[in-house]
Amino acid sequence: MANKRICYSDFDPCPCKIFDLDKETVYCNFTNIFAAFLINDNENNSKTTNFFLKKICPEIRTEVLHHDYRARQLQKQEKEFLEKVKPGDICFCTAEIENVVFLEHPSNIYGDVKYKTIDGKIDESPAFCFRIISKGNKCARYVTKNRKRIESYERLARMNGFRVEIQKLNDKIILKIFGDSKEEVENFVSNLNSNLVLDDLYGL
Repeated sequence: MANKRICYSDFDPCPCKIFDLDKETVYCNFTNIFAAFLINDNENNSKTTNFFLKKICPEIRTEVLHHDYRARQLQKQEKEFLEKVKPGDICFCTAEIENVVFLEHPSNIYGDVKYKTIDGKIDESPAFCFRIISKGNKCARYVTKNRKRIESYERLARMNGFRVEIQKLNDKIILKIFGDSKEEVENFVSNLNSNLVLDDLYGL
């Protein structure tokens, strides 16, 4: 069996449970079963898919729904990026984890974006890897003494299209986050201060 994920769920009955009597272990075979289900569902019917998902354990169902949500968010971000970006624009590239220069739109809907890095390297990546950097001046500040957290949150802010600046004040580090609206940047910093996972809120 290709999928060796151990099942810890007491959800029963579940069509994805595989019992290994020799090892006295229960495995989750969701990946293989769901793949076969999608292949056999020729009409790609969302109602049929939802019916199937209701029969599996809540933990896996949540993962699938989250994956679908993320796919929709990435498609939306990709569409918005390609509609707004122009050759020569400076963008943030999640594949490089740095700012790059946008060069060319994809040649077709499945093509990649051509860009140039700071050191002059020309490469290509999928459109969902790019974010237009905000030119707005609405600012909110995140303050901490934790350097690693600043580095992570700086990258997170840039991945969401914000412009950032870092300042040091005595033993504190200030991350200034700039965006198009005051509400947007304040909400972002509020979630940083609350240590909330921004995955769902900001499309990571």
